[in-house]
Amino acid sequence: MKVRDIMHSPITIDSKAKITDALSEMSKKHIHSLIVVSSDKIAGIITEDDILDNLGRMSGKVSDIMTKNIKTINDEEELSEAAEVMNREGVRRLPVTKKDKLVGIITATDLLAYAGELSEVFLFD
Repeated sequence: MKVRDIMHSPITIDSKAKITDALSEMSKKHIHSLIVVSSDKIAGIITEDDILDNLGRMSGKVSDIMTKNIKTINDEEELSEAAEVMNREGVRRLPVTKKDKLVGIITATDLLAYAGELSEVFLFD
């Protein structure tokens, strides 16, 4: 199964937006992260943890606290590759790209729904 088969539509926020705007958007949409964009390019990701870790900076911009240089995955990759990348990089979310354009997001929770198909990635001796 391919990443594109289970990815969700990405929800983005501009890097110049206020942190409070990100918090409001996450709360309104019941999500835990937003992909940060700048000039239609992926600039980073902001998560609930980023906001909680920076409660004293709520008047700042998203770009002040976002995680930069994030890993992405191509929509043609297999789910097992997404699981390996998340495991190796210690992340729970991967923006999905097609021809270097943001087309979706996949999370660890999404992968759990297909755990049976991914069991070969996590086999133990």
